[in-house]
Amino acid sequence: MERLSNYIDGQLTPPGSGRYLDNFEPATGQVYSQTPDSGDDDLTAAVAAAERAADAWRATSSEERAGFLHRIAYLANANANANANANANANADALARAESVDSGKPISLAGRLDIPRASANLQFFAAAATQFFSEAHPMAGDAFNYTLRDAPGGMQRPRCRRAGAVDRFSYWAEPKDAHDLSRLLNDHIAGVVTDHPRRFVGLGTVPMQDPDLAVQELERCVTTLGLAGIQIGTHVNGKNLDDERVFPVLEAAEALGAAVFVHPWDMLARDRMSRYWLSWLVGMPAETALAICSMLFGGVFDRLPRLRVAFAHGGGAFPGTVGRIEHGFQVRPDLCAVETKTSPRDQLGRFYVDALVHDEVALRHLIDLVGAGRVALGTDYPFPLGELSPGALIESLGLEASTRERLLAGSALEWLNLEPGRFA
Repeated sequence: MERLSNYIDGQLTPPGSGRYLDNFEPATGQVYSQTPDSGDDDLTAAVAAAERAADAWRATSSEERAGFLHRIAYLANANANANANANANANADALARAESVDSGKPISLAGRLDIPRASANLQFFAAAATQFFSEAHPMAGDAFNYTLRDAPGGMQRPRCRRAGAVDRFSYWAEPKDAHDLSRLLNDHIAGVVTDHPRRFVGLGTVPMQDPDLAVQELERCVTTLGLAGIQIGTHVNGKNLDDERVFPVLEAAEALGAAVFVHPWDMLARDRMSRYWLSWLVGMPAETALAICSMLFGGVFDRLPRLRVAFAHGGGAFPGTVGRIEHGFQVRPDLCAVETKTSPRDQLGRFYVDALVHDEVALRHLIDLVGAGRVALGTDYPFPLGELSPGALIESLGLEASTRERLLAGSALEWLNLEPGRFA
């Protein structure tokens, strides 16, 4: 088993504490390596070394910086280079296997998608090094703000990155930085849709941690960029979707006729789900059920009857627990019926779900529960929990042609408020 070391000031060093933390493979729960359990002394030494390195980095020419970054990009993406030697290919294979273990993605996908994408990011900054001035500023929490400037006093383009991992929504970031990142991403998505209008429909992202900025960007997504709606998380930094700070964004979505897609993130009880990939297998369905219940019990659909919301992964754990949820509403209205008098069952059909449930019995139950008109094809591409052959589960049920059409296309088009002729 590999035991990792700290890399400080050009040296591989063990932690001062002498202790190590186990790294678990998500799919099996097996320990595959150990990481240093670093203390304050290690951190102080690393920060001091980084400050010295930053001084040296700033002293190099832009051409030297670009050369370093291009070299790292080449090493990371050696598999994609026809002239790569055997050692470089072996290193790239090791990187792909490490990414597969860390994220649960198939090795082939990690090697063909994630590693080249990381290489492309390095190549971008290598190109930027010769054309822009760059700065890095610490932000609140565990993040940094990287800023590229094309000339003194010229245009600024912040790039937000979180130490360790970049999450799906960046709700942790400073609102203005998240807003800027949202604009960059949404502009790119709109460009893809413009280039391929018969192949793609775009959903934007908005900085939900600031309702005013979120509404501003939502309006731009719909009225300027022509996107069909937005994707949001199952909560906003621990605030459920019935929270009054979330409501203005949902209210604006209804007024604009924008679709809202809810995807689980930052799953609850992570400290109890570190093994066996449980955050994805149990945490995600629980997150989605929590989001649905918060909107049902919070009276969101009563207040916004024209809001079009869809939930990922077949509504998560909600379809399997709806009987318990309904029963609780009936027997403890003092706890459950405080924001709405409409029962959970009576609100079925007010929201959409995708068909990504991986099981024929579960999909039939979902159709019976909310109706075929509220179930749409879902793929979760390119992740391993997606449907490897999109639509195969729907096709396997032997449904009537009209029902099959609703699941494969009609429900999604209705939720997105699009005409089928656009894709003919």
